[in-house]
Amino acid sequence: MLKQFLKKKLLSSLSCSNSSKRKRNFRLLNGGSDFRAKQVNVARYGKKIIAGPFQGMIYGDNSTGSSYVDKLVGSYEEELHPTIEKIVAKNPSVVIDVGCAEGYYAVGLAKRLPSAQVYAFDIDADAREYCLELAKLNGIENQNQIRGLFNTQVLEQMTAQPVFIFCDCEGFEAELFDSASVAMLKRCDFLIEFHDFIVPDISQTLQQRFADTHSIQIIDTQPRDVTRYGYLEDVPIANREAALSENRPCPMQWGYFQASNR
Repeated sequence: MLKQFLKKKLLSSLSCSNSSKRKRNFRLLNGGSDFRAKQVNVARYGKKIIAGPFQGMIYGDNSTGSSYVDKLVGSYEEELHPTIEKIVAKNPSVVIDVGCAEGYYAVGLAKRLPSAQVYAFDIDADAREYCLELAKLNGIENQNQIRGLFNTQVLEQMTAQPVFIFCDCEGFEAELFDSASVAMLKRCDFLIEFHDFIVPDISQTLQQRFADTHSIQIIDTQPRDVTRYGYLEDVPIANREAALSENRPCPMQWGYFQASNR
């Protein structure tokens, strides 16, 4: 009994320690404005997404590779919200998220598509851990399969049937969606975040590459107007822009590729 009690105390202590460490890391990485906005929003609304396509989704303590507070607010990648609704309406049976980070899309799409199997890929071990935690928080851990490297070999294995692919892989899209992948993906829809500042002209290259097999919609990042988000009413004015900032290095684009023939 004593051993069990001590084990529980140790696990509880480690959990609290990890949580404190993540909060401290968030504060250090994001600066005071982001952290204050996060604290105010969480105090009022709880740790969940307030609006947008994944409204109501419970969120974890942190994010990796992207901003955090704007996900709670519901403004994160708002340019994609209409496209996400189109994807949900198509009801794909398999979703692949390449570069899943902490699982915003992997878990969000799993919740919106309860009959779909979602595969979440990320080479970062912390990201995979956060993604699993987020899946558990939302009760869909059995629907999500979390894996490491996604490459052309995995792509070939997984596209024997039509699938939907969401890709945000920091320039690796240049290698992943190469000329050989065109035949593999001719029946698949996919949404790619372009990283031209890493791989110059990759957006144009991919559009040319898939022009014969897909209809392509280009989506541009847009500025945010803080007055549109009433959820920030309790956040100090000086911190509101930070709450909506996605910390992008420059204006960016996404491409939504829809298979022309299935």
